[in-house]
Amino acid sequence: MRNEEGSFDFSEKALLFEPHILESAGADDAAAHLLDPLQSGSMIFPDKIDAANPCFEEFKREYLNILEIYRTNGVQSGDQFLLSGAAPQLRVRASMMNMLAALEEQHLLQFRDKKEDERIRDLKKVMLYIRQNYADRIYLSDLAKIMNMNEQYFCRFFKKQIGVTPIAYINEFRIRQAARMLNEHPQVSIAEVALECGFGNMGHFIEEFKKQTGEAPLEFRKKGIAGNPYASSLAEIFQKN
Repeated sequence: MRNEEGSFDFSEKALLFEPHILESAGADDAAAHLLDPLQSGSMIFPDKIDAANPCFEEFKREYLNILEIYRTNGVQSGDQFLLSGAAPQLRVRASMMNMLAALEEQHLLQFRDKKEDERIRDLKKVMLYIRQNYADRIYLSDLAKIMNMNEQYFCRFFKKQIGVTPIAYINEFRIRQAARMLNEHPQVSIAEVALECGFGNMGHFIEEFKKQTGEAPLEFRKKGIAGNPYASSLAEIFQKN
């Protein structure tokens, strides 16, 4: 749908689930060749399903059915819906199994190759490096070396996997640390907080902080933790086991 400015507005919904929901009581073909590999992470879902794919309509129907079950039986908690009760949970699980069957019939579930597994492990090393060195200057070239990639390819790979650029992720992590420091250490000046969190330019720090929290650092600190849920609830972009 186009908005008043003439551009398109988009909305999205996500179905998040714990892998154990796919557990099977028996050692059948579905468990051995589909459910177990999905739980272990050795098999992956497709990035997207085109409307032209034969399984699209079935997949969409089952997904909308799950949304309706949550709408009529779920309890909203923040931006999430929690589902209780045996019958609704069984119906959601049945729809999920139908969705998996539709993907499997079209051969859309693929085993992750060993090279990709190695890249994911190296990407986790990059995340750890950022967390351990966020207070210092971080060079893209150093991050790319960890993954044995050139900078351009590394940036594309990072954004594809994480959803944001390396610089955006670094700034996000630094602002999270800054928000925590502002509330937990009121005796530390805002300039010191900026330096401690890797921002050498005060103007850049204030701009980035306001962009992510909606407030300038001083206003944020004055409200304290009670008035700033951001300080304690901001989730990291990348969390995987």
